[in-house]
Amino acid sequence: ALRKKELSDVHLMSLIDSTTTYLKKNNALKRNFEQWDKKALTSYDANIQDLKSYLNRRAKWMDAEINKF
Repeated sequence: ALRKKELSDVHLMSLIDSTTTYLKKNNALKRNFEQWDKKALTSYDANIQDLKSYLNRRAKWMDAEINKF
C-alpha cells in the first residue's frame, strides 16, 4: 500500500524535487558547499540525479524481493 502512495516512485521523485527547490531558493546549497565541499568533484544536480537513480533501483529491487514472500 505504501508503494502506491507515500513511497511511490512519483511521490519520492516529487519529494526530492520539492526539497531541492526549497534548498536552492534559500541559498542552503551555497552555504553547504562553502562550508563542506570546497573540493567537490561533482555538482549538486549530479548528486541529486545519482540519488534519484539509486532510489529507483532500490525500490524496484525491494518490490521484487517483497513479492517473493
